[in-house]
Amino acid sequence: MTSQAADDGLAQRLFADEWPAARAAWKASDPVLYRAASPTPVDRPIDEMPTHFAALTRSIIHQQVSMAAGRAIGARFLAVCGGAWTAEAVRALSDEELLGAGLSRAKARYVSSLAEADLRGDLATLEGMSDEDVIARLVTLPGIGLWTAKMFLLFHLRRPDIFSGDDLGLRLGIALLEDRPTPPTPAEAEARAEPWRPYRSVASLVLWDLVRRTRAERAADAKAAATAKRSSGAVARSMRSAPQRAPGGIKATDPIASPAEPSLRIVRAQINDLDTIVAILEEGARWLSDEGIEQWPVGLFSALPHLIADGIAAGEFHLVYLGETPVGALRLQWSDERMWPGADDGEAGYVHSLAVRRAWSGRGIGRQMLAWSEAEVAAAGRAYLRLDCVAHNVRLLRYYEEAGFTRRGRMESHWGDSSTVHQRFEKRVVAPS
Repeated sequence: MTSQAADDGLAQRLFADEWPAARAAWKASDPVLYRAASPTPVDRPIDEMPTHFAALTRSIIHQQVSMAAGRAIGARFLAVCGGAWTAEAVRALSDEELLGAGLSRAKARYVSSLAEADLRGDLATLEGMSDEDVIARLVTLPGIGLWTAKMFLLFHLRRPDIFSGDDLGLRLGIALLEDRPTPPTPAEAEARAEPWRPYRSVASLVLWDLVRRTRAERAADAKAAATAKRSSGAVARSMRSAPQRAPGGIKATDPIASPAEPSLRIVRAQINDLDTIVAILEEGARWLSDEGIEQWPVGLFSALPHLIADGIAAGEFHLVYLGETPVGALRLQWSDERMWPGADDGEAGYVHSLAVRRAWSGRGIGRQMLAWSEAEVAAAGRAYLRLDCVAHNVRLLRYYEEAGFTRRGRMESHWGDSSTVHQRFEKRVVAPS
């Protein structure tokens, strides 16, 4: 363990003993992963938990909330437990005390059930069980699913051959590893990880670190490029040239009438708009981060511009102009298997990556972007406009409800040892026949 403290735990070099053997094996079985893996183990910030019960309780507390909120709730929970992460301390607490610590009613029930399981001895033998048997036992407990069980095996029990295709960070890592335009599906990711046995936990650390490093490098490059543009006046020149859009049969929309901003226009983006879209989305990510909202990780869009380029090529990304100035961006898609699995592809349009630059916030531009999306979906003969946001973003939840959207269930996404729950929304834009 290093002495460097991190915001989300102490940096540790997990699987340091297995690292050389893993790289040696991959040199023959997967040279691409071998080249991506650093010669020495990577530092991974992690919260060291004293017991199985404590580790699983922490996982439950952090579900569906931001990292900052999870840490705050965890601190209050530990205080009401008298400073001890023990099942005995939890059993002594009333429901009101658990709720007072910040747990939801569901989480209070999960933690109480976990405490009873620990007191029965159900967690005592996990250390000596196989990976499969640990998972089979844990997923029977309320509040613990397959991904949580796998992260427990990887980070707490330190099992060397764990991989979760449900983890978005790992799928993004594979996309970077293979220079894919889009991340693989969970099933494809699981299949891709097969050659990495028996060191898939080490491979997971390599992929998470690849995403982290790529984000940091591209964010630094974007910042340097933005500084250079500002100093040379390139930003002003690019704004003045913004009306030269939609060549070669790409149809721009008509101006949207607005009492506040009569010159608002939304046009389909082209590949030379990539840097502008990345800058707008990164500005939104930084603002959300400053507000304590983990909707978009800072550096995500800079790290994966090829995903945005793919969306531009598909005609999905659009830029929003106020006069000649780009003030926002959005992505309108016609399917969304990740957030709406099994939905009829012909019944809805899906909005993602909707952002307005902070200098133009508060002018009703976001509402006009939603209205434009509704009109586009209706014109395509589809009945619904759908979107989602992180479930703890209270202001955005209220914003969408005030715009006429109805909640339509939640979906969970996973990244490393954290998970995020998204609230889905739907609005009918075509009256039922």
